[in-house]
This record gives sequence, structure tokens and C-alpha cells, in this order.
Amino acid sequence: MARLAGKTIVIIGAMADGAGPLAQRLAMLGAQIIAIGPLEAPLLRVARLYPEKIEVLAMDLHDLVACRRLARLWGGAPVHGLINLMPFAAPIGPAQLALEAAVTILRPALVAGQGAVVCVAPAPAPAVARPTDTPAPTAANGARRRLAAVLLAAHQHHMALLAQARAPQGITVALVAMAPRLALVASAPLLAVLCAAPRPSLAGACFPLQRGAQSD
Repeated sequence: MARLAGKTIVIIGAMADGAGPLAQRLAMLGAQIIAIGPLEAPLLRVARLYPEKIEVLAMDLHDLVACRRLARLWGGAPVHGLINLMPFAAPIGPAQLALEAAVTILRPALVAGQGAVVCVAPAPAPAVARPTDTPAPTAANGARRRLAAVLLAAHQHHMALLAQARAPQGITVALVAMAPRLALVASAPLLAVLCAAPRPSLAGACFPLQRGAQSD
């Protein structure tokens, strides 16, 4: 049996590059996918990859009226995974606000499904030793690496706070840090583990996903 058979997974930030193949892979593992983003056209391209299993919802998670309406409509139908791709699609402030809104909307559903909230965020490129005869890294490269490290730390802090608030309700919270140039679809096996109960108590754990990881 597919490891995600009977599971419902919501993906926010589904307009991010690589979200389509990730949704397709999770659907192939048996999950029913609801892809959420502000624009319908890119979401429909995602849905076409596996129309039997991928549904789309065009909405802005910063629109409080739309969020309240969705909360009323959704009710308590179980959600087993909420995957946050907003770090790939928006600046950190709006990305974190969108995640807070989605968790608030889906809290009863996540509790009912003993669900997981998983943020997928880009990790900084690792510093590598270089031969003495090669050019030194540019200042711009160093600045980008430092900025990426700061942003990842901010996402880790935010997820740790979310874990403190939601763990007592039975909701797992975790962060997946994606190595540079690693396709989002490579995270599918790890996300499948995190979104399929039973799972260990993770308490805001961060999972580094390095190059060489494969989607099985």
C-alpha cells in the first residue's frame, strides 16, 4: 500500500518553483493534495500533473476575510500534513504570516488528523575548502551565504515557537532545510515520513536535506 494512502496534505506556497513535481510525487505516494496559492494559473499547472489527486485553491492567506471563510467551510475534516513552501515564494515576513494563518485555519483539522506542520526552507551553501590557486569567493557570494543563514535561523526560531504552541495539541512541527540547487521533489520521501502517523515526537526538529538525496 502507498505510504500516504488515505492522507490529506495541504501545500501552501504552491506557486514556488518545483512545487508541482513535489505535489505529484506525494500524490503518487497515495496522498490527496490541496495546493494553495494566490494565483489560479500556476496552481492549475500543478493540478494537471496528477488531476485525480491534486486539487487547487486560489486564495491569499493574508486576506483575513478569505481565511475566516475557509475556516468555516473546512471544519474538522482531518489534515495529516501542512507543507509550507512559502520560504521559496515570499519574503520572510509575509511567509511567516501566511503559515500562521494556515495553521490557525486548519488547527481543528490538524488535531483531528494528528497532523504535521512542515516548513521547507532553503539552507545556505556550505563553506568549502578551496585550493590555494583558485580565486577567492566574491564578497557578494559571502553576503548571500550569510543572508541565507540568517533567514534559515529565523525560520527555525519561528518553527520552534510554533512547536511550543502546537505540540500539546498533538500537532508535529518540523523544518526541512534544503541544500542549494536541490530540487523540492527530493524532499518527498522525508515529507512522507513526517506526514504519515505514527511518527516520533519531533518537537521542532530540523532535518538537513543535502545534495545526493533521492526521491525513492
